[in-house]
Amino acid sequence: MADDIYTADERLLLEAWFNGKAPTLEQEALLQNQGFDHECCEAYTLLDAWVGAFAVRDIQARLPNCGIGKSDGSFVLTRPIDRRRRPKKVAGLARFLFRINWADSGPGMSWPADYHLVWLPGFERFVLTYSADSPDAFGYCDFALGWVQPESDWRAAVREMLVEDWRFQFNAWNQSPWAYVWGEGLIKEEEALAWRREAWKGHEDFAADVEEQDAEDDEEVLP
Repeated sequence: MADDIYTADERLLLEAWFNGKAPTLEQEALLQNQGFDHECCEAYTLLDAWVGAFAVRDIQARLPNCGIGKSDGSFVLTRPIDRRRRPKKVAGLARFLFRINWADSGPGMSWPADYHLVWLPGFERFVLTYSADSPDAFGYCDFALGWVQPESDWRAAVREMLVEDWRFQFNAWNQSPWAYVWGEGLIKEEEALAWRREAWKGHEDFAADVEEQDAEDDEEVLP
């Protein structure tokens, strides 16, 4: 890996994440200095948050965001914008997978989130990222959920990681299934919905599926 692709601090944090290691005291200090100074939800780590934000830094304009109006007529964005940009040789290739909406909790109040595969040169792997429009739900906007080798079946790998992630949320705090697909990319709506059904198997939203299957099992088969 060329030494000038990443800064020493970036390389240190990325290597720790790819190797699945817990941050050292030095790395924790680096995270805190870059604004990753508070805990996120139990599904993710601060390294997940940092790597996710680092991976999507150059595509921030495409990611979900929301403006909140203030009494003076100005707006505050719910997604903090990092104005730093990486050199072209560092900027990864980002492939949009799909966008979901967790829920419509009120008029004009939605909870969108994007999934991308982002190529990190030097490490020669795609990182699967999750990007929400605000840090309200999980503590940070972006997270890295895992990585995919270029020679791997990326679709199968993404399915496995997303089903595992959603299933964890369902089991850990009874997270309801996301509401619908808001935008298609490399993953189409039908496929994303099938993954959702797999992740939330046993949830009350899909109780009708179980009843229908039980009814089919009870049907008498003629000899």
